[in-house]
Amino acid sequence: MPLIPLLCDHSVCYNTITGDTADRLATVVLEHAAMTDFCGIPLASLRENSITELNLERKGVGVPGAIVLSKLLPSAAALTSLNLQDNHLGPKGGAALADGLKGNSTLKELNLGYNKIGVESASALAAVLTETMITNLNLASNNLAGETGYIKTSEVQGSSFEVGAKVTYEGREMMVSMAPDSDGEMKMYDFSGVMALAACLPECRSLTSLNLAYTGLSDQANKQAVKDAAGSSASIITF
Repeated sequence: MPLIPLLCDHSVCYNTITGDTADRLATVVLEHAAMTDFCGIPLASLRENSITELNLERKGVGVPGAIVLSKLLPSAAALTSLNLQDNHLGPKGGAALADGLKGNSTLKELNLGYNKIGVESASALAAVLTETMITNLNLASNNLAGETGYIKTSEVQGSSFEVGAKVTYEGREMMVSMAPDSDGEMKMYDFSGVMALAACLPECRSLTSLNLAYTGLSDQANKQAVKDAAGSSASIITF
């Protein structure tokens, strides 16, 4: 008798699985109707739309768990609160969750703190926030204003490459964090994601709290730039 159809729960908590492997694992989990639990995620309850609050803080769901959740969120209309703080989601997991939030009108509270979701996930969230009814969004302690690796100055546009200068790289506004070295290479802080979040706030009429504490915006000038981008909604941001 095959054993796989009898499998009801499985855990790969605190894993480092990402990329195509994470996608394949998530697909297997979602296609296995008998599975009721994956990395602490109550699959059956989400499928049955019978859960309103889900606290997965420090469960180590990782990228595969984030992908699984992203596919279940659209049908989990009863879910109003989701806590995923400190779950090793990374940029891929953060982007997957953003995709799962498209058109969600029931989730009110979302905690993605301490997940290293990165600049790309911040941009992905900014693209869908106006389609949601989220009131409280916690993105604290994520690298939303991440530093680039070494970049050739010939690929960067700007009138100055001194530390603190505003420049443009691949169409995104950044700030120089390390001046060009003897090889003509420099580093920059990428604020494009967090600035996209700020810019979308005036259109997010339900959002009343956005936590951006410890996200790489340590300089007061940078925080003020985010506030300026948020306009009349700046008051809902916590740094």
